[in-house]
Amino acid sequence: MNKLQATGPSAILLFVEYFLPGYKFGGPVQAVANLVRLLKDTYTFFIVARDRDVGDTQPYPNRPANCWLRQDGYWVRYLSPDQINHFNINSLLTERPYRYVYTNSLFSRFTRQLLLTRTNIPLLLAPRGELHPGALRLKAWKKRPYVWLLRHCKAKDIRWHATDAVEQQYIDTHFPGSQVRIAPDVPNRLPRRPLYQKQAGQVRLLWLARIARNKGLLFLLNCLKQLPNQSVTLDIYGPIADTDYWHKCQRLLNTLPTSCCVKYRGPLPYPLIGDTISQYDFLALPSDGENFGHVIAESLSAGLPVLVSDQTPWQKLAEQGAGWAIPLQPDAWLTVLQTCVDMPDVLYQTLVANAPLVVESQSNLPAIAKQYNQLFTPEVFADEPVA
Repeated sequence: MNKLQATGPSAILLFVEYFLPGYKFGGPVQAVANLVRLLKDTYTFFIVARDRDVGDTQPYPNRPANCWLRQDGYWVRYLSPDQINHFNINSLLTERPYRYVYTNSLFSRFTRQLLLTRTNIPLLLAPRGELHPGALRLKAWKKRPYVWLLRHCKAKDIRWHATDAVEQQYIDTHFPGSQVRIAPDVPNRLPRRPLYQKQAGQVRLLWLARIARNKGLLFLLNCLKQLPNQSVTLDIYGPIADTDYWHKCQRLLNTLPTSCCVKYRGPLPYPLIGDTISQYDFLALPSDGENFGHVIAESLSAGLPVLVSDQTPWQKLAEQGAGWAIPLQPDAWLTVLQTCVDMPDVLYQTLVANAPLVVESQSNLPAIAKQYNQLFTPEVFADEPVA
């Protein structure tokens, strides 16, 4: 029996809509990659994902579809859109004895197919922030009926992975009485950037996220519009997930003061993030909510201070001297943006030094691995207290 067939007791069948080498879907891709990297010596992961990145019409090159590929200590199987069906999902579930079926996303096509398939394998679901009120407001007309139907028909068959106590509350609100266990996202730390000096009287801002309504780009541009005669540069990186929303942003760009230079740079492949981060004063991301915010963690770890909303897990940044977590109120953002414009290098270097410390305080990998070992133990899932 070969290794692919002989891994039942520690085997986890993991579904994620988009996976490496894809990068345009943001956080969930990195969350799963970091998790697998941490635990691949303990569990054998069989990852199933689409064969192309979000928005792409062509599959990844040199990665044949619908067959298992050995890759960096785990197995991965890429499916074309027409291969994501009941027959193939059922075939995957019966290939070998799995410890868990672990699906990442409440609304993905994989999850819908899994919920329609009868199996005795425990099903673990990570909503990845999709139950956050800000996320549910997007396309609520189809999300809320789906959540209602799931609560009344399938909730008893699901065990839940929450990444923090806030997400646990969201799960409990929509699926009361569910079995929920907490295990935090695994932070990814970038090398610290080379020495960078900030010029007083100007600011260079980095936007790095999908261009979608819940990420707050339009809000940020409206704030910049109210900073006349200030030297501001904003470079926007990320895939356009919502074309109508991007058109609104483009119309607003034409009304910005001439002192504000904004450019759209397109999607940013993950290997280029470190070098790109090193060119800016601050990351600016006024999103409606982040389940974790991998780009925030990566920026801080590299020594890039951040301006984020108060709707992410990254709180008390001002007290830690690493940036600001700001309410989504224009006046509050304008005050902080003006502070950033005026800030001299001597003060800025204090923020640069403090930023990596914020991530280091949340990077106890042995403790995180222990929580995932509890998460991936079906026998004690319901019996032990939630971490």
